[in-house]
Amino acid sequence: MTRPDSADRTALAATPARSTISHERLHDFFTGLSATLGAAQDAQDQAVARDRERLEAEHQTRLRSFFSGLAPAIAMADEAQRRLDRVAATSFSVFHYFRENEHRMSAIFADLLRPDGSHGQGTTFLQLFLEEIDRAGKDSIRKRGCYESLEQCSVYTEYATSERRLIDIVLKLGNMWIGIENKPWAGEQPEQIQHYLSFLQQQDEGACVLYLSGNGEDAKTIEDDKRQHYLTIPYNSYTNGDGPSVAHWITECWSRCEADQVRWFLKDLQGYVERSFNAESQSPSEESEE
Repeated sequence: MTRPDSADRTALAATPARSTISHERLHDFFTGLSATLGAAQDAQDQAVARDRERLEAEHQTRLRSFFSGLAPAIAMADEAQRRLDRVAATSFSVFHYFRENEHRMSAIFADLLRPDGSHGQGTTFLQLFLEEIDRAGKDSIRKRGCYESLEQCSVYTEYATSERRLIDIVLKLGNMWIGIENKPWAGEQPEQIQHYLSFLQQQDEGACVLYLSGNGEDAKTIEDDKRQHYLTIPYNSYTNGDGPSVAHWITECWSRCEADQVRWFLKDLQGYVERSFNAESQSPSEESEE
């Protein structure tokens, strides 16, 4: 084995020793770093919280300022509404007292259709109703011109069929019959419209059934081969375009009526129908009384 010479020993002596870091020093370093980062994060969170509180305070101040300025305008509007209601009662409607009462609505329609009704307008409303049917343009249903002697029209409510089921309204114009089933809110009973039409056509082969629908949907209890003598008339016109509707008929009655007291009633009824039977109206319930 060769011994290192003096030059080699000198070079080895000049080489610096490798430094070593203890585990304790590393632990202290990272512990200090973690604390520093944590303190920085806390400071940032506190700054964000202060900014949020400041922005929320400014927002609340703006809101208070806005509503403080709005309050006098609201008070003025309320006072103006109170003065108007003092002489016009803009929110009052007699129909609020019997809301969702199908039989009461049917009774109103029947009285309007009677030539000798208390409205005093003779056959005007009946004629307008028959013209409303014509707006459907359905050739299989009799036109207004087919009906004669409107003065002799008989109007019945809750007309009993051979099975003791009750049709809401029946019109008898001579030998011609029209059945009206009023469904502003409720759904149908089993085979209801099919039975009504079959019964009516035993009295008059050309009889038809009119289905006054609160949501504009067709009756489901009638067979397809009978639909040529059936017509849906929605309460409001939003589902029927230029077709017939209860709202349009009431509007026409109002425009042709000569008695102020009845005109006020019809105007109130028109507003009630427009408010109650709009595009957001709910679907009828599954079952109802006939």
